Amino acid sequence: LFLWKALDKNGLGSMNGIKIYRKQNHIKTNRAILTGTNLINHAIKNQVYKINTGIKLLKRNMPNLTPVSKESVDMIESSSTHLMNMVETLNNKTQEIKIIKTKNDINQLLDEVLENLKSEFRERNISIQKHYALDEALVLCAKAPTKEVFMNLLRNSMEAMEGKGQIQVRTSKHIGNKIVVTLSDNGIGIAADHLKHVKDPFFTTKKTTNTNFGWGLYYCYDVMMKSDGSLAIDSEVNK
Repeated sequence: LFLWKALDKNGLGSMNGIKIYRKQNHIKTNRAILTGTNLINHAIKNQVYKINTGIKLLKRNMPNLTPVSKESVDMIESSSTHLMNMVETLNNKTQEIKIIKTKNDINQLLDEVLENLKSEFRERNISIQKHYALDEALVLCAKAPTKEVFMNLLRNSMEAMEGKGQIQVRTSKHIGNKIVVTLSDNGIGIAADHLKHVKDPFFTTKKTTNTNFGWGLYYCYDVMMKSDGSLAIDSEVNK
């Protein structure tokens, strides 16, 4: 997790210029993705509403239906409800993120997230090791989205572990005024052909897809780009 300054008043700093270009390009791409997703959600909702209207009409005639027909109506209604719930969940996850920066201590934000996840760590038999190089790691960031980034990354670490595991949480100061947060675990790792796609929207290798849409790491990447930071993910299988 890197936080940096933008171009100075003289326009110096070519790397910062590249970062600003990447941020602007990311925002344009993200808006296109969200617009497309919202259009698809709206189209699916319209069709589900029609299905639900048909179900209501059929239910008025339920006493005259055969047992097989009644079972079919119940099955269609169940599928329709499930589909609508998935659309609503996806819609909630893909809302535009508003970044309003305030001064925050990254160490404190991490501690708050770790406290919220304490019971999950205990249930999974996962130990946490903290290494904070600074007493205070003050940065300008959006508090709630940044905590959500840490929450998503830590949950990914938990899900990558089979049985007992360990997560290390580090904060340090990089060259200049950059603060670095490093989260590492001893999970199963990510295959090289998957690693290059983990920050892509809707990419997932998880088998359970009812509530997982491959949006978690993309959300993290989106927050970091809009916060004038960056997100780097490195992994090897079984390391």
